[in-house]
Amino acid sequence: MKKVICLLTFLNITLIFAQDLPFTFERLGVDFYGVTYNERYIIAYGNGGIMLRTSDRGRTWEQFAIVADSIIIKKIKWTGKDFIGLLSDSRMIKSSDGGDSWFVGSNESGEEILDFAFNSDSILILKKDKIEFLDFNFKKISSITFDSSLHAAEVMLTNKFIYVAMERGKILTFDLDNNLSGKIIDFEKLGLCQNCGTVQRMKSDGDDIYASIGINVFKSTDRGNSWGLIYKQNLIYNVYNGNIYDINVLTKDINYLLSHITLFEIKELVRLKVTEDASMDRFAFNLRLTDYDFLSKDTIVAVGIDKLISMSFDGGKSWELISHFEPNMSNEFWVNENYGFICGSSGRVYRTSNGGTTWLPQKFTTKKLGKFFYPDLIYFDSTGSGFVYQHKALYTDENFLYSRDFGDTYIPFRMEEIAATSHENRYKPSFIRIDSLYYLYLTHSFARQLIVTDIIILDSMFQYKSHILIPSMHVFLIKKLENGTYIAMGREKRNYNGTDFDSTGFYFIRSKNGIDWEKSFLITKDDGLWYWQNNDTLITNIFYYDKFALIAKAHKNPSKDTIFSSLFLFDLETGEETNLIPYDTLSTYQNIFLIDEVIYCGTYEKFYRNKNLLENPFNWEQLNFRGWVTSEAFPINDDLIYLAGGDIFQKKYNYLKLRIKKTNAIIEIPKKDRTKFWAYPPYPQPANETVKARIYWDRNFDINKDKIVIYDVYGRIVGTKEDITINIEQPYCGELVWNCGSVSAGVYLIVITHGNADNAIPVIISR
Repeated sequence: MKKVICLLTFLNITLIFAQDLPFTFERLGVDFYGVTYNERYIIAYGNGGIMLRTSDRGRTWEQFAIVADSIIIKKIKWTGKDFIGLLSDSRMIKSSDGGDSWFVGSNESGEEILDFAFNSDSILILKKDKIEFLDFNFKKISSITFDSSLHAAEVMLTNKFIYVAMERGKILTFDLDNNLSGKIIDFEKLGLCQNCGTVQRMKSDGDDIYASIGINVFKSTDRGNSWGLIYKQNLIYNVYNGNIYDINVLTKDINYLLSHITLFEIKELVRLKVTEDASMDRFAFNLRLTDYDFLSKDTIVAVGIDKLISMSFDGGKSWELISHFEPNMSNEFWVNENYGFICGSSGRVYRTSNGGTTWLPQKFTTKKLGKFFYPDLIYFDSTGSGFVYQHKALYTDENFLYSRDFGDTYIPFRMEEIAATSHENRYKPSFIRIDSLYYLYLTHSFARQLIVTDIIILDSMFQYKSHILIPSMHVFLIKKLENGTYIAMGREKRNYNGTDFDSTGFYFIRSKNGIDWEKSFLITKDDGLWYWQNNDTLITNIFYYDKFALIAKAHKNPSKDTIFSSLFLFDLETGEETNLIPYDTLSTYQNIFLIDEVIYCGTYEKFYRNKNLLENPFNWEQLNFRGWVTSEAFPINDDLIYLAGGDIFQKKYNYLKLRIKKTNAIIEIPKKDRTKFWAYPPYPQPANETVKARIYWDRNFDINKDKIVIYDVYGRIVGTKEDITINIEQPYCGELVWNCGSVSAGVYLIVITHGNADNAIPVIISR
């Protein structure tokens, strides 16, 4: 029995490597589903388990990730005592301290909860064929059922009547004072619609109730017995103090994509504009609203897609944009934990001053802003001075945006000296600071044979100082090393045939002053670099660490139309290259960063981590990162990383805030004497007939003499070395293969005794 316990413990610890992340993360771009409030707080909530809260009328905001990133907060309401809400996985939540902490209920029945309402005594939760009454600890009290073919959508409780909105223009009502007697209101039979859609956005105001079907809004003053049409062309209607409102986003200038929120009041089927023209001064566009509410006659808060928050403090006459964040490219710069700048479309530069909680585009000061379609570089210093550079500006257009106020406003200007070097097909520029000067390195695309580097030197105020030309060399991807030298990637002309240069080579290059560069090592003669040309290998990322460079490569197989990726360690002193992570058909290692002496390598929906690259270069742990394709990381300090990537759930570009956990949840089994042996997670998982794993071993011991035993979860031996094949590729690595078709479905451990240490590889088999 002791053997069984040991095996299960080892399996659990190994699986932690693949399941538990060493950091918390929350998304910075959020789509808000609604807004709620009480006398102290305003709360906006939405996807990613995110809510934002303010206690000072929108001047400052806090962000909370109250549930997992894959979960949507569908609804939160204030009961007069607690905030209660509904999650997309049909669990209820409650906060009794204004949102500081949340109790998350369970959904033991597994039934979908469509909506909820409440009164002073209980919570009503709507399911497809019933309404359940819960106490405020989410314990069931009673229920009533109805015909599930009616397809319920939402529920409202007012004046002791329950209203359930249905498809096909129907509302089901229950009278709480009359033994829950029910009836159906049919808008089609009332002659109010044909082929009626779903009843939506039911609201109450005193004794009056409202509902919308499509673009039409209806009102009843007698608890639903009779209805009248009060408004057509509804977008998002609302009711406050007997008045009916609608809200919309209008485009002020279609040429330069400038939008503003407009509130309308509805009187006798006529829409009257409340908001004055030109009420927003931000360079904002594509504002998409989802909800709004009146806190008072004068104060209105509206929320929407792309972290949109806007407030009015004069009854809707004017609107202040609090937040909007619509990134569409990985072009950004972080000054510190609080200040970050991310480029959007058509010259918009989104700025945060609170670590990504809220974002704003710059103020709209001139139409020239709209000509910065695809900025190439952005930089700010700690004083708030910075610039945005675009090399593809038209011949007479401005190529710089300059700011002295942390990006609140920009002044466009044209630097003729840099315009003279501008050409099409330019590679993304490199930018470094040396003393008080800034060096901007401009190179041509790698697909062109024009190989020169223009160095534009700017002074401390980002004004032009001088221009240096480096002939016959590209310089890019520059990093300052601890010894004060600079390391970079370079490309030189070679093989001159009297007319042109027929090929090029990529080198690591070094410099003491940022101007004079010398070759170090050729990476690979036949490798491409950031573009597919005639080669089958593409370098997707380079990360400098100590005396090494981590090089991520992608390899394509044209005949099978597939791409494989791998990670290499390149010694900058000897030129030796070692394959660290084997080929992976799903990933490109686009994201490599170091934090607290731990190397992280982000790929498609997963991370690899190495706690000691120099001591154990092959010891990489795989960490699942579901829902995200990472592309670029920005370490800020020893526990904070901002991360760019693709949001698989929302199918859009987004950013994350990662915080390293100070207490490592991974427990290592102590051993008196460890022999170095590493195994990557086996594949496929779960396996069926065959399972494989990449393994690396201590060369002081012969892998062919190792003892290998396969156990099931009860500690019984189901296989031995004779059932295992090790295909040796190098003296220190190879591929382990187990033909597992003869065993039943379950969990197994392949235990390899290498030297004086046992090493277990967990395998899951499914039939």
